[in-house]
Amino acid sequence: MDGRPAPDNNPFLDDHLINAGVLAGLALVGAGTTLGLGRYWAKLPIVKREPWLR
Repeated sequence: MDGRPAPDNNPFLDDHLINAGVLAGLALVGAGTTLGLGRYWAKLPIVKREPWLR
């Protein structure tokens, strides 16, 4: 090596990209229904009228 310190962040795979991937994965598998307020949310009248909110 040339004596320079290693960078703190990886420029190709930043932690923001990892977090975004994890959140997208949780949304796709429906984790809110199992682990959160998904069932309650789905019963709300506005969510029944507007399915894209589900």
